[in-house]
Amino acid sequence: EGDTGEAHFMFMVTLDKASTTPVTVRYATANGTAADGSDYGGDSGTLTFAPGETSQMVHVHVGGDTAVEADETFTVTLTDATGATLGDAVATGTILNDDSAPGTPPALSIADLAVGEGDGEHSHFVFTVTLDKPATGPVSVQYATANGTAVGGQDYVAGAGTLTFAAGETSKTVHVDIAGDVLVEGNETFSVILSNPSGATIADGTAIGTILDDDAAPVVLPAVSIGDLSVAEGDGAHAHFMFTVTLDKAALGPVTVQYATADGTAVAGSDYVGGTGTVTFAAGETSKTVHVDIIGDALVEGNETFSVKLSNPSGATLSDDTATGIITDDDVAPVVPPAVSIADVTLAEGNSGTAQMMFLVTLDKAATGPVSVQYATANGIASAGSDYTAQTGTLTFAAGETSKLVHIQVTGDTLVEGSETFTLKLSAPTGASLGQATATGSILNDDTAPPPPVPEISVSDASVVEGNPGSSGGELDGWLSTSGNQIVDANGNSVQIGGVNWFGFDRDHSIREPRSTLLFLHAFESHDQYHLVMYQVLP
Repeated sequence: EGDTGEAHFMFMVTLDKASTTPVTVRYATANGTAADGSDYGGDSGTLTFAPGETSQMVHVHVGGDTAVEADETFTVTLTDATGATLGDAVATGTILNDDSAPGTPPALSIADLAVGEGDGEHSHFVFTVTLDKPATGPVSVQYATANGTAVGGQDYVAGAGTLTFAAGETSKTVHVDIAGDVLVEGNETFSVILSNPSGATIADGTAIGTILDDDAAPVVLPAVSIGDLSVAEGDGAHAHFMFTVTLDKAALGPVTVQYATADGTAVAGSDYVGGTGTVTFAAGETSKTVHVDIIGDALVEGNETFSVKLSNPSGATLSDDTATGIITDDDVAPVVPPAVSIADVTLAEGNSGTAQMMFLVTLDKAATGPVSVQYATANGIASAGSDYTAQTGTLTFAAGETSKLVHIQVTGDTLVEGSETFTLKLSAPTGASLGQATATGSILNDDTAPPPPVPEISVSDASVVEGNPGSSGGELDGWLSTSGNQIVDANGNSVQIGGVNWFGFDRDHSIREPRSTLLFLHAFESHDQYHLVMYQVLP
């Protein structure tokens, strides 16, 4: 406090890390047990930190007096920060009474202190230990450091010692070195504690030392991404994609990134308008759009795709750098009705009664509604009434059905007449078109003619006078025999019998010629008659 004149508080206001832009904060004092005007001079104002600065001071004047009174307090409160957030926003100022009644020994106090950590160079605390009034004789007090969140030997140099005030002195200092580093770790604290005073009492015996972390985390750039998108194609009117390009956090400065389209199944110029460009984010912005026009048509062609790719970012990194654009085909193919067809049929006639010829009528795909088709028979080689029963009618397919049968009666008989045909023709379809509209019904003849009678050959009896050996004349003397394929008499003369004068065998003794069915000839004499025996084989 002092006895006369003015003393002043120096409140330190700090940023926990340097800012790249200016930071401002308002401050104002407020009474506690101390009163503005009589005990201190109230004040308010605005502090401004230039980029890179981390500390500012607020000065508050104290009016000294000689009144013996208790310690008094007031506060300084921070508000309305821009470019930063508020941490510890209220500080308490304690006006220590340094007046005493006659004969009262002086009181010792040690003040709190905050110091920037540094990166390893020599940085230290200088704690001030004060007597509230001069002593008439020597004063001594011991001090020692104690860990808080800061650890001796790691964050600061621990120490202990004794301070001695000569008669009349009122102030001494305690030095504590800081072990600086470049770790981002937050502020840390330790304390300096006074003890065992001699020639004085202890008023405030503990000081808090705050090691202010002045290390900043490496700046992590925002990440830029682009999202996929699907848009209906349209029939030629203006339709377009609006791809969203985003930053995962706001940037402190401008961000740019280039983009370019690339074909997939969609082709630039025929399906969409290709393009390239640069997207620019101002500081604080997090979203931009890229427009790509669609070239619509009425073709049924399926969905098509292309891509938009980001590249060459500045002030940001790439995250999801490729977006797929899906051009959704909104064109509908004309409805193609099913085709109705009829298949050929073949059936054996039978010898009597009737048989059923079943013609299969089919749709090449199921219909979504009823389908009908008319049918009628028509003569070919087969005649209605004698070979089959003529018929006309209408077939109806329910939705989902794909096959029907037409029954035609075939009349059986035993006539050998060859196979016969007629046709069954479809016409006048509804709900379908005609595929194979005509089927042939083939009536297979299963009758056979009886085998023809086998011809028979005969030879009539004959007789001749035997004669004597060696005689000549009209008779055939002696045995007939063969020479080669000739029939000869005993004299080797060729002989004709019933128009046949030769026969023969193949090499393997099978019959080769003649086709008059003669196998062999044998003549012999018996009971004065000449016999000629012919053996016959049918062809």
